[in-house]
Amino acid sequence: MKPKKLLQELELVAEKLGIQTVYDTFQGRGGGCRVIEDRYIVINSRLADEIKAELFLKALSELPIDEIYIKPEIRELLEEARKSKPQTGESKIM
Repeated sequence: MKPKKLLQELELVAEKLGIQTVYDTFQGRGGGCRVIEDRYIVINSRLADEIKAELFLKALSELPIDEIYIKPEIRELLEEARKSKPQTGESKIM
């Protein structure tokens, strides 16, 4: 799947989970965050679509996705990202 299309699909998954997506210009890459009860995925708009999709995958792989419909190809990518998440003590985006 092309990076632009993958990014659109991941944005839809975030929307289904009630997560707001914010694109802005800042130093750094971005990732997931929580403000009180609201969840956000904040992405540096200057990044390539491939990097944006990678950040989405990492952020969404931390969340419970079993209760919503996700296209099988996207679900597989999220499961792969979940399996490759950093071990305790390593840095992560969330």
